[in-house]
Amino acid sequence: MATMGGVPYPTFTNPELYRLLKTGYRMERPDMCSDEVYELMFECWDEDPATRPSFSQLIDRLEAIMTRDVPYCDVNKHDESSPYYNVPAKAVENSE
Repeated sequence: MATMGGVPYPTFTNPELYRLLKTGYRMERPDMCSDEVYELMFECWDEDPATRPSFSQLIDRLEAIMTRDVPYCDVNKHDESSPYYNVPAKAVENSE
């Protein structure tokens, strides 16, 4: 959603990404992503599954964000130089 359908980590192979994520690395907030949506994304990435939002909580929070008068995503604001913008992903490899 925040990368507008692009691959979130296009410059990493699956094994590279796996190692990075295990060290706590997370993608930066995409330009078109509000702070509130990015915060929700970060909660979903929590290492402890018990502390991640449930699907019903995600539905409620995303619905609340999307039905406000405040734009949550400006589709006209895109930076073609961003690393996740239209960059082909490396070949999918089996992760460890």
